[in-house]
Amino acid sequence: MNAHILVFIFAFGSVIGWVLEFFWRFVQEKKIPHFGFCYGPYLPIYGIGTMLLYIISLTQIPLWSKFILFPVACTGLELVVGLFFLKLDKKLWDYSERRWNYKGVISAFHCFAWFFLGITFYYGLFPYFVHIPALLQNSISWPVLGTFYVAFSIDVIFSIYHIRKS
Repeated sequence: MNAHILVFIFAFGSVIGWVLEFFWRFVQEKKIPHFGFCYGPYLPIYGIGTMLLYIISLTQIPLWSKFILFPVACTGLELVVGLFFLKLDKKLWDYSERRWNYKGVISAFHCFAWFFLGITFYYGLFPYFVHIPALLQNSISWPVLGTFYVAFSIDVIFSIYHIRKS
């Protein structure tokens, strides 16, 4: 597995996750939402989740095992990140109104959602991810990724400062 591919997948997943979350919340709340840890148009948890789905998809294990690992990995990621931010007195999402939730950071409903998202990833996106090395050969891709990571790094530093200040 190439680290350059993971660099791209993290950025891709973070931005696409933000877009999906933005529209989901905009439809629900009928206003422009602010959510997540960072201020920019990316959600690092989705970037890490996309990397996990990609790595699981690459493994040489039976398909049914991958379909079990998809929701386990995503729910585990949600649990770790959610509990971390609870320690900082910041709740980034709240599933406490869902049945079978734990501290409002994971729920059975969302575990099933990650199951279907994992299958969608495996059959919808993963086949195209084999073309990432060729995409990264493109002369424009590295400046775009570099710009993303500079903006993301500044945003993370600013967000950490803001959390520590409050």
